[in-house]
Amino acid sequence: MRRILSILAAGGIAFAATGLTPPSPAAAQSAACKINGPAEQYNLTLDDFGRGGEPYTLRDEHDYWGGTGHLISYQRGDYDSWLSTPTGAYIFSGVVVAADATSASNDMRSAVSGWTSEWKTAEDVRSPSPIGDEISIVTRLTPWEVAPEQPMTEVFLAFRRCNVSAQVNLVVMPKLDPVNAALHYARILDQRFRS
Repeated sequence: MRRILSILAAGGIAFAATGLTPPSPAAAQSAACKINGPAEQYNLTLDDFGRGGEPYTLRDEHDYWGGTGHLISYQRGDYDSWLSTPTGAYIFSGVVVAADATSASNDMRSAVSGWTSEWKTAEDVRSPSPIGDEISIVTRLTPWEVAPEQPMTEVFLAFRRCNVSAQVNLVVMPKLDPVNAALHYARILDQRFRS
């Protein structure tokens, strides 16, 4: 009888242990997935942005995000291309390599709140396709106009894969599907993270 009770007690303890709260997906993934730096090797290039419209490098920061990231931005020099290029008039692209997935998740959320904190009319957008392990997309009409009564759409997209987060901030004419343009760049970055 004691043997049966001890077997039942051991089974009860094992059953209770299975009811413990599992670690967060980011924490569980930390051990399973690791992407190594430097961040610059994953970031967008001028060829990714496209050579049309006289593009040039606006910014190139190798010490972004306290030295764990890389920020690059491109802009088109030709005004007409701002009105007609579906891949954006300008773009900022940041890649941050964190120690683990939890830190990368925190970096991603910090980037979204930091970059969009002064956007008065921001709208959260649900991603039409999954990219990375988590994603956030925010849009707004620019407070400035590219032509009379013609603001552009600004998109801020951030996503995380494993221990790396990426941010894409771009401006596109509203009729040219700005969210899809941001997703285009996110797919390029995500492909590099997975390579």
